[in-house]
Amino acid sequence: MKRLLCVLPFLAAMLCAQQRGTISGAVTDPSGSPIPKATVTLTETQTGVKTTATSENSGAYNMPFLPAGQYSISAEAPGFKKFVQQGIVLSAGEHPVIDIHMVLG
Repeated sequence: MKRLLCVLPFLAAMLCAQQRGTISGAVTDPSGSPIPKATVTLTETQTGVKTTATSENSGAYNMPFLPAGQYSISAEAPGFKKFVQQGIVLSAGEHPVIDIHMVLG
């Protein structure tokens, strides 16, 4: 019985995670070099709920545990034009990789 009680929280977390998705990728400049500390914002278009991440030194960003839905993504960094992509559909259990290529400006 004690084992069952120890395992139940993990099973609940796994079931919850399976109903969610993850979006990740890398933020790069026109030459393909990473852009660290870019602000990446994901907006669920029906609810307006925003999730924000900051790219790492490698340019990588990760947004886990997202509810299924339709999203738009934007990225901003000093010295670059704002990046926007719309029409992203995320289903439960999916993990699309969305690389962001920013333009100088």
